[in-house]
Amino acid sequence: MVNFETIYKKYDGRYGDLVQSYIDLDKENDRLNKLILKLEKRGD
Repeated sequence: MVNFETIYKKYDGRYGDLVQSYIDLDKENDRLNKLILKLEKRGD
């Protein structure tokens, strides 16, 4: 899991966009994982 607190400190408070991009990436990753599972099931 990403440690957002470290990111906040590193970017000196300008982290709104960064956090949003991490959240978006996490959602996209989840979506892709579900798609992969569907494709694997179809192959059985």
